Amino acid sequence: MGDLTKNFSKSEFVCKHCGWGDPDPMLVQTLQIIRDAVNAPVTVISGCRCEEHNRAVKGVKDSQHLVCKAADISVKGWTAAYLLKLVQALVRLNVIYIGFAYKITNNSIHVDVREPVSETVRKWRA
Repeated sequence: MGDLTKNFSKSEFVCKHCGWGDPDPMLVQTLQIIRDAVNAPVTVISGCRCEEHNRAVKGVKDSQHLVCKAADISVKGWTAAYLLKLVQALVRLNVIYIGFAYKITNNSIHVDVREPVSETVRKWRA
């Protein structure tokens, strides 16, 4: 059992380099909703990142991982394309909010809860 939600613990989100970070509650709740929708464990590959770790993984300078509003995730047996479709459907149904989501690998995606440039603009990459 998790200490942040029924399935997620803080340890899953902290920086893999130094242990820093407090994940944004909205991000954690969003991932819990995704987890409930897929009815399977969601693996947090990367959550919060310190600046050193972000540089080491070649993250962008203004990465949402640096402010604990992003997670790279996977679900065993799910392709990134299928997971993105589910996330997009949950957004369209107003079940979750996502600021930016995109495929990282064939089996993983990035999701974040950043504030959008405008309320009508959300970025999606396949």
